[in-house]
Formats: sequence, structure tokens, C-alpha cells
Amino acid sequence: VRGFNTGIWLNASSATSAGDHLVEDNRIDGNTHYGLNISGDGSIVRRNLVTNSGGTANCCQVVGIYVGYSVYVLDNTIAGVVSTPSYARGIEAGLDSASISGNRISGNGAHDVEVPKPAPVQAGTAE
Repeated sequence: VRGFNTGIWLNASSATSAGDHLVEDNRIDGNTHYGLNISGDGSIVRRNLVTNSGGTANCCQVVGIYVGYSVYVLDNTIAGVVSTPSYARGIEAGLDSASISGNRISGNGAHDVEVPKPAPVQAGTAE
């Protein structure tokens, strides 16, 4: 998926609605706001490649992978997330908890992982 505001967006309006999404083995490139924006309990974001996100002055924030509610973020590669106003995140978790493990993050313009609420973050690499 290349060149959109958001590559893939699957949204749940609450922790108990419309979860269990499986977002797996995608190549997401050159999106201007979010590579992946996934919300919903029990969802899994696994083995995705998210590259070259951002790079436009028209966007307030750029996030490679954003998750909301209880989502598993496993074994993804995120590279080249940049933002002109300096709000760039490789992975951001909000709206409850997430389990983040084994991800590779490199070449980003700001923070690699942001977890505003308590969420387990396990081994991975950030360069």
C-alpha cells in the first residue's frame, strides 16, 4: 500500500467493539500520516514492513504503527518515519494497553516507541 494518508486503518470505537483484526505480511510505503492505524482488543499486527512515512508539511504527526486498545505488535520492521513538525513515532500505543515485542525500528526522525499508558514492551531493536 503506497502513497496514502494512512496505509491501513481498522478502527474500533471502544475496547469491546470490532476487534480481532489480523494485519499481517503487508508492505506499507510512502504514506503521509499513519502506516498502520489499528484499534480493537485481540488484534494482531505482525510481520509488516512500514517504510518512508511522512515527509510532508501538511501533516501534524507521523506514526509508522499506531495501535489502540489491547493489540499485539509483533516482529514488524519500521524505517524512515519523519515529520516536518517533529512528531514522528515508529510505534505508538494508546487507548489502553498493547504488547509490543520483536520489532525492528531504524532511521526515524524522533521517538522509536511511545507508550503513554502502561503496556508491556519486550525485546526488539531500535537504531
